[in-house]
Amino acid sequence: MKNIILLFFVIIVGGLYAGDEIILQMEDFSSRSYEQSILQVDETVTVQIQVRGGWDKPSSQILATGWILNSQNREVVWSLNSKNAKAGRGRWDCSAENAVKLDSGTYEVYYAVSPLKYKANNHKPMGNVISDLFGKNPSRSWNQAAKKWGLRLSADPDDYYSIRVVDSGQQRQQNVSLALMGDGEYEQIGFELSEEQDIRVYAIGEGMRDGMADYGWLVDADSYETLWEMTYQKTDWAGGANKNRITDQILYLPAGRYVLYYVTDGSHAFGSWNRLMPYDPHYWGVTIFTENDRTISTFKPNESENQIVNMTRAGNHADLHEQFMVNHPLQVRILCMGEMSRKKHFDDYGWILNSKTRQKVWQLNPKNCVHAGGDEKNQMAQEILQLDPGTYEVYYVTDDSHAYPEWNASPPFNPQAWGISLWSASPDFQPDWINTESNIMKDDILVQFIRAGDDEHFEDELNLDETTKVRIIALGEGSDGEMYDYGWIEDESGKAVWRMRFRNTKNAGGAKKNRKINEVLILPAGAYTVYYESDGSHSYEDWNTDPPEDPVYWGITVRKEQ
Repeated sequence: MKNIILLFFVIIVGGLYAGDEIILQMEDFSSRSYEQSILQVDETVTVQIQVRGGWDKPSSQILATGWILNSQNREVVWSLNSKNAKAGRGRWDCSAENAVKLDSGTYEVYYAVSPLKYKANNHKPMGNVISDLFGKNPSRSWNQAAKKWGLRLSADPDDYYSIRVVDSGQQRQQNVSLALMGDGEYEQIGFELSEEQDIRVYAIGEGMRDGMADYGWLVDADSYETLWEMTYQKTDWAGGANKNRITDQILYLPAGRYVLYYVTDGSHAFGSWNRLMPYDPHYWGVTIFTENDRTISTFKPNESENQIVNMTRAGNHADLHEQFMVNHPLQVRILCMGEMSRKKHFDDYGWILNSKTRQKVWQLNPKNCVHAGGDEKNQMAQEILQLDPGTYEVYYVTDDSHAYPEWNASPPFNPQAWGISLWSASPDFQPDWINTESNIMKDDILVQFIRAGDDEHFEDELNLDETTKVRIIALGEGSDGEMYDYGWIEDESGKAVWRMRFRNTKNAGGAKKNRKINEVLILPAGAYTVYYESDGSHSYEDWNTDPPEDPVYWGITVRKEQ
């Protein structure tokens, strides 16, 4: 039976080159979907390639195809495609034949079939029966056609002995490479250039107009500035499925240290294609080539080195908080990723406060962020911030959707970094410049009630042995001159010695009704009671409009002022 199929293949597809010697044949893809061979060409030759493949004529998609790739420059020498394919008699049949000139070198010959199979259950039940009787069932005709699919490569006797099928070919040096990337992977590799040079960035991935799913990017290892990113707009079709994308470009880099990244989503990657593979499947990922294949020294990036805060992989409904003390003037590098709506409002975001004054020193906002890859709502800020000695608090919050790992749209290019992280950026950094113990400044807090919810009533005693300067920080809801969520302090006789009044507050960020007071008060020695009350709506539990900039401190805090 196999000989009959081979004879059929030769008669139908071949015939023009009857005197040629066969170099290789790939045939019958009814039970497999992929084959590769490597050719070593000793001198310039001309080969005859004859391919019978699968073509879905209604959609003009090639579903089974063969091609030749130059192993040295990774360029496609020839391929069966919708432009050169000639339609056959069967529903899925097409063919092409051509004389191809090959210079000396190594070549890769491929034949691949799309995993997308047309099933009979796409039709109505009665239609299936009738189609089966007359042999027109799509699934059945697909399998019949696949038995005839294949590729034949031949050459005349003068050229035949200059071509050999070998086990493996000589590959270009690729010591900086994240290739053969499978589903759900995230990899990084660092490299160092001792002198400035042009590098070739060669990357293949998955993407559509609304964003990339499998892609890479390059950053400066010191500033973490993004120097190159694989976007849909900067890629071309990579062969096979429409979503296979490729970029091949020259990038100038000065001497320095760099980190290369690549990430894939949960489907259609090397070894698990759900559509037709690209022309260069083994380079699914990103690879850097250098001039004359010069060796580049590599290193393993250490994201934990000099890290101060790591609040990443933030999921839905996250409410994260860390505190640290700076004992020496310090530069910190901030990496914060979050979700921004079309109205330029952040639903997932981070910020940094001065613990003593509650003044915000940094926040993720529309002015300091850039696109973080994937869906356009994924945003990222990466900045250097100067911090004076003092105590600081880092916060990160998310809403109920689109966070790690439950994305409702394309994830960012570095999904594990969803959240906020801080590193020391000072060249002469010493570990004792930072104190991250959890009890920092706890002794200064005299009374605190924060994260106040709806319908809360709080009271606590405040006993002072001596006249004390205190800082009162209170956030609440108020409008039209009246407060609805507010605090106050009474002495032991029940007289109010301090009260949060609308006229003494200012906007706390977010909605206009978010009010804040932050003031210093001197209280004589004695016994006091601190109160806070809230109404039935708009609180830390459930905001009914935009929250304040410091939502965690919704409530009242009395702290000893130094």
